[in-house]
Amino acid sequence: MQGKPSGRRDGSAVQSRQANGRRIVLVGARLTEKGQVTIPRHVREGLGLRPGDEVEFVADTPGGGYRMRKVLRQNPFTRYRGHLTGLAGRTPDDLVHDLRDA
Repeated sequence: MQGKPSGRRDGSAVQSRQANGRRIVLVGARLTEKGQVTIPRHVREGLGLRPGDEVEFVADTPGGGYRMRKVLRQNPFTRYRGHLTGLAGRTPDDLVHDLRDA
């Protein structure tokens, strides 16, 4: 493994190496007694993670390690798409009139 490990102020360890012509950065973090891990800031920024986001751990290879990735949920408004198609072509005055008569 090429590269030199460096300690960071946030407690994570970073090490880089070359593999298959690509630069691979290995980032370490410490596990708490509760099983929690603080994801280093530069990793959060690289993944576009914000507080409240979900991540999942995916088995990389059989008997191997895991990869972490951000969970991309469906837009919450997607389920309402098409809900108002029955009102298409009506004027705002007609819609307001119907609402007031209801």
